[in-house]
Amino acid sequence: MVAHPDGTCPVTALLPQGPVTDVDLTLAAARDQLASEPERHGEIGAVLMHLLDHGTDHRPKVARAIAALVPEMRPQAAARVRGYLADRSSDPVPAGYPDWYTPNESYEQLALAISLGLLDPGQAPAASAAFAAADTRMVLNFGDGYAALGPDHAREVLARLAEAAARGRGEAEQAAAAMAKLDAAYHLEACQALEAVAAGGVPVGLITRPLTALAPEAVPVAVRVAIASLLLDPASYLSVQSGPDLVDVVRAAGEQYASDVDTALWTLVRDGSNDMKLRLDAAAKLPPSSRTQAESLILDIRDAPSPDEKTSASPVHAAVAEAWRRIELALAAVAPDSLSGLGAPASQLELEVAEAKLGSRLPPDFAASCLIHGSIDVPGADRYGCMHVGLALLPEMRDAMDWSDEWRACVPLVGEPDGSYVVLDLDPDRVPGRLLYSDQGGDPDPDDVRAPNWLSVLESFATHLEAGLHPEAGASDEGALADAELAAFVTAVRQDHGPSARELGAAAVRQGQRQRVSAQPRGPEVGTVTDMPVGPNKVPVRVYRPTDEPGRDPAREPRGTVVFLHGGMWVIGDLESHDRACRRLVEAADVTVVAVDYRRAPEHAWPAAVDDAVEVLRWAHDGGAATTGTTGTAGTTGTAAPLVVMGDSAGGNLATLACLRLRDEGLPVPALQVLVYPNTDLTLSQPSVKTRATGWGLDADAVAWGAELWVPEPDRRADPAVSPLFADLRGLPPAVVVTAEHDPLRDEGDAYAARLGAVGVPVRHRCETGQVHGFLTLDLVSPAAASAGSRVFADLAELL
Repeated sequence: MVAHPDGTCPVTALLPQGPVTDVDLTLAAARDQLASEPERHGEIGAVLMHLLDHGTDHRPKVARAIAALVPEMRPQAAARVRGYLADRSSDPVPAGYPDWYTPNESYEQLALAISLGLLDPGQAPAASAAFAAADTRMVLNFGDGYAALGPDHAREVLARLAEAAARGRGEAEQAAAAMAKLDAAYHLEACQALEAVAAGGVPVGLITRPLTALAPEAVPVAVRVAIASLLLDPASYLSVQSGPDLVDVVRAAGEQYASDVDTALWTLVRDGSNDMKLRLDAAAKLPPSSRTQAESLILDIRDAPSPDEKTSASPVHAAVAEAWRRIELALAAVAPDSLSGLGAPASQLELEVAEAKLGSRLPPDFAASCLIHGSIDVPGADRYGCMHVGLALLPEMRDAMDWSDEWRACVPLVGEPDGSYVVLDLDPDRVPGRLLYSDQGGDPDPDDVRAPNWLSVLESFATHLEAGLHPEAGASDEGALADAELAAFVTAVRQDHGPSARELGAAAVRQGQRQRVSAQPRGPEVGTVTDMPVGPNKVPVRVYRPTDEPGRDPAREPRGTVVFLHGGMWVIGDLESHDRACRRLVEAADVTVVAVDYRRAPEHAWPAAVDDAVEVLRWAHDGGAATTGTTGTAGTTGTAAPLVVMGDSAGGNLATLACLRLRDEGLPVPALQVLVYPNTDLTLSQPSVKTRATGWGLDADAVAWGAELWVPEPDRRADPAVSPLFADLRGLPPAVVVTAEHDPLRDEGDAYAARLGAVGVPVRHRCETGQVHGFLTLDLVSPAAASAGSRVFADLAELL
């Protein structure tokens, strides 16, 4: 990217709503400005000329915009590009690359040749010659620009992309995404070409999301391509996890496609050569009216008896029912709110489906317990091993464990902060039904038996409740909070009956936070603290460098750079609110911290904060070495001092969205992401949003209020660009994910960690027992909160 010697960028001055970090938004803003203020024609033209030097990948787009919006400037722009081709040393873009990056000269010249052809049609033959020699990566990146030279060029792009797509699924998916960028006039031809690829046995998947973004006449063909891909590779395109998969996207394209989707799903269900789990996953995507029939067909269940008919006479069922009677009575007496954490009864069919996916029978006592309560989420019950998720999630949890084949016939039930689990042994060749211990996620230890069976767990829990030794199971008892100081804090929160954040409004909530922060002592002294703007859009940051303590080697640099994104529901929080936490991090991990004062809602809705986060990460990676005090920062592919992105709460959301954006744009991602009680699901549909809705320091309604201000359109809150829980997480950097037991955001953070692990992203995950949301900034309130924050800092330091 071109440097700005005077520290200013005309894009920021003239188009503040069009951040240069997203050229598509910037160009759209230019079009809007010209439509509303035609008298600024010359100024906008100057901005577009400036954008021509903002990066290789952008040049064809910008050249096309100049030709369309300010055609009188085409000769000037063409002359500039022609000069860069004639004298490469005059091109400012390569000069702006970091020292460690070696540009691909053929790539650079193709971008210039296409740009020149768009500006001067007489130069189109030269662009054609360059494009003919281009490799697949260049075709993927510049195909849409080259296609804009004319119909023949567009069809050449389609042919090259179709050729690439035929090589395999990965290339086909990339080619489909590139075809979707072409003008709508070519969408039908693109989809037809991809249909031929799928007919040849190569799955393509979704051409774009949503499919209705394509030209209307292309949508039916795109649906056929998607369904053919599903049948070719169902394991890759069929997902029963959170977030829209191929089936969901096709259904969303229109009701007229529902029968085609259902037919494909029934084909998978009936195909006995598919494994049981895949067939059951296909059944789960059918409408409810068909799902039970499909599952019964797979499991060959006919006239299955009701749960009561099958188990009520069983002595095991009777003992389990009695244990649950005692538990429910005790909870009703001491913590009635906790009863909402007892799940609805599972059905016999749900049991059979879970057993089929697990490949093992569930022990009779655990099965009988699930027929009474299908899941258990009572605060503190995990201390007695009496907690588990619903039956549908148990196979996913088991599959996410890195156990040897010998221990695949086990299922994890209760997790601990260090990744350890109490697991239920299902293997009939051992002692089925006993509860073993998996230390830090390793193979279960047959010598570490935590309980002989599930019934004993229920009876022990009932006995403890009846003895008054109940866990912190509702608003009346603070026994399971991490320490007495935190219990006092929570009590004070519950006694404060003032107006909610929604009632106060953003300005008042910010003012209250500033007053509280200003009364706190400052954190540890560090070497230097500098406030400054960075990047083309002058994003405000505060840079903390480690202290030069006596005895420290003066040549020793910080161990890395951490770009820190503060929490605050996207509405509150600033450089001051997390100043103490940043100082503690510098001291604990010996790193440089770059805290970002990103734009907040409601003044700046999504995606402004994400844009700011990405811009600072790019600055830190490419050009921030002189400020951060390292010889250069590196992401997952670099060798210099590592770059880490860290955020708490809404900042954790921004951290992972920034990583997704960088990955999708083909840019280096950080070496590590550290997410502390992150927001990952803005639909607020995870169980803990209800079970920890109020009374723990962060109310679920406050989170909803912040989400509404940041993303005003309700339908967008399930978009993976807003809720990373629903995104494709492959290719993201290793992660540390830390959640808090008594936090409405706990389950979405835990689910996000599980999804990272499921796609092969290395993840260190724990839920801090007895902690509440915000413990990173509660170190002055609670020693236990201070220790929890220190553990996060230690994780980061260890993984650098």
